[in-house]
Amino acid sequence: MTSQHSDFNPPTEMALTDIFLDPNNPRISPEPAPGYEDTALLLDPARQPDLVKRVYEVYNAGALESMIIEQGWTPVDPIIVWCPPGSKKAVVVEGNTRISVLGNVRLRLPKELAKLERMTKGGFAPNELRRQRDLVDAIQALVAQTNNVRVYPVHADTAAELKEKLPRLLGVRHISPAKNWTPYATNLYILTLYRAAFGKKHGPDETLALEDDVLNTVAHQLPMKPEEIRRAIQAASAFSHFKMMYGERVEEAGNRFKDGDQYFFDLILAHKHAREEFGFESRDLNLKDDAEEALFQWAFSQPRNGAGGDEEDDKSANVFQKAEDIRAWQKIARYDAQTGFTNFARRLQISAPSEAIPIWRLAIAQGAHKEQNTPVKTLSDLAKALKELKADTLQAQATMLLPILRDISNQVNSFREMAETAAQEQEPIV
Repeated sequence: MTSQHSDFNPPTEMALTDIFLDPNNPRISPEPAPGYEDTALLLDPARQPDLVKRVYEVYNAGALESMIIEQGWTPVDPIIVWCPPGSKKAVVVEGNTRISVLGNVRLRLPKELAKLERMTKGGFAPNELRRQRDLVDAIQALVAQTNNVRVYPVHADTAAELKEKLPRLLGVRHISPAKNWTPYATNLYILTLYRAAFGKKHGPDETLALEDDVLNTVAHQLPMKPEEIRRAIQAASAFSHFKMMYGERVEEAGNRFKDGDQYFFDLILAHKHAREEFGFESRDLNLKDDAEEALFQWAFSQPRNGAGGDEEDDKSANVFQKAEDIRAWQKIARYDAQTGFTNFARRLQISAPSEAIPIWRLAIAQGAHKEQNTPVKTLSDLAKALKELKADTLQAQATMLLPILRDISNQVNSFREMAETAAQEQEPIV
């Protein structure tokens, strides 16, 4: 096995202008991603502005930019790059956000200088001028400090060799706890690896499907079990498909998708009742049409800003206030199974999505039912257990059982008197 030390060439200083964002990064890549084989496409300058924009949208890079301007450039984590064969330029495989920030502050500097000039001529207060001057000075210092950036080149002579090493290099950093991506970013990356392995087996034109041997191939590249990889692929694929199909309707409803919304699909896969109701089977890469429609109606069809609080006024009109409601749905279904006669969980059915009752209301009804029926169940179970006792058992253990039976008799008499009194008080007056 290749050691991690041989995965890298010695670190080097590289001009920032020679470092390009990776258009194959699953969070920011266009569709289809260009791959690493064609250097001209990989290092196409025309792609870079859109990639920077996506980085700022996806990774909240504006906050990082403010921090770097304020604190200066302190490269704690390595920036990992790959230089295509015959090229003196490099593509970033780890560090796209930081490289985006360093490029963006260079575009920002002339705007801040122009603003400072306008403020100087416009008679602004000294403290406001000082703040703007400090900002310009900090950006100028950052630009001067990062004309050249220390990078760690991956030792890979071909694109195929790079793709073989990347799962190990990025898997260690992002999928293990050392440095996490968001769950959706992680799952998209795993989906990308699976697509590559599937395409290698079947060719680029074969429709993607979940196959055990391909899952095992990916499992050898990552610190995850095949079952975990399968669910990660299903969640990322299903969420991506759902966003594509329902993006406009979600926005029309006054909502916006967030990466965290993948959690709906994670929890559907993780809970038996939801998985069966949505028909999300182990080989599916997205929900069926009627299941997607139900999920939209239940979770995204009504404005959800500020929804999910404990008070009724904090609730939205959605059936699912948040993804965790799927966990509550499973709990309700478990209660139905225990009682054998309630059907609270069946108030949500894919076949009739508009008739569904909000989960929080179902939880209240189920809780009230449980509270009301706990004494009935307890006494029914006790009566059943007493009936099942054999006479020979009672006789053989009479000395030990007699004190217990007396205690039960006393409790029963006491409770009977209380119940009879309550029943008399509840009788209607004629």
